[in-house]
Amino acid sequence: LFPSLFMGYNIDDDNKLNLSFTRRINRPSFKDMAPFFIYVDERTAWTGNPKLQPAFSYNFQIDYYFKAFFAQLNYSKTHDFIAQWQSTYDEDLDLHLNRPLNLDGREIINFQVSLPINLNSWWSLRPDMIYSNISVNDSRGEEEINMNRNTLGITLTQKININSTTVMEIFSNYNGKTINGNRLVYPKGSVNMAIRKKVSSALTVTLNAINIFDTQKNIWVTDSPNIYQKINFDFSDPMVSLSATFNLGKSNLKTIKVEKSDASSRF
Repeated sequence: LFPSLFMGYNIDDDNKLNLSFTRRINRPSFKDMAPFFIYVDERTAWTGNPKLQPAFSYNFQIDYYFKAFFAQLNYSKTHDFIAQWQSTYDEDLDLHLNRPLNLDGREIINFQVSLPINLNSWWSLRPDMIYSNISVNDSRGEEEINMNRNTLGITLTQKININSTTVMEIFSNYNGKTINGNRLVYPKGSVNMAIRKKVSSALTVTLNAINIFDTQKNIWVTDSPNIYQKINFDFSDPMVSLSATFNLGKSNLKTIKVEKSDASSRF
């Protein structure tokens, strides 16, 4: 059974409270289970895991709203957690493998706060902050895993009205050091910007800049008594694009009054 229970309470017109409990199943994807082999060198490979089992989670959540202010407290406990790209050594194949594995359990406590701020008539911003405590444990492998990490994530969205036809939006994010199974994931973040110009009632031009400072890098480290691995890869290079949107339709539509016909009264 996978029950879902949701309860909401309106304290008054401005204050609202929501409570929820769910039990969920996360089945491994085809990509996770496919027995492919991608060799990095003669001793290291990436592969899937056909022996993966579904993960079951219990989730408790409290949401609080005060006008545009939002706060959330969430607790999640997962059994047979599917940890992506775990580092292991296969003695039979004499290979250092990176593959998804089922771990005994994972517990996460999240606290999130979001508050829109209007600094003036032309500049507004919305910071979103999330604090997490993550615990991972596993005793089914050759090495017992007990890891715990506190981490902080921040997202800042800004909107600046340059004039009546030009708007600039800046989206920046930062994810602190965290864990994924037996891996330590290093901090990363990015700054992205978009400038949108309304040339006419039908034409809009947008300039986008993604990962401006080239900081969206992924660094994973596995440090155990038998294995030390550091992976550094970058799938998001800085990019600039220009797009134009032209509306071919009419912006003003006539309202047609429909009279009641005799057919509408027929049965």
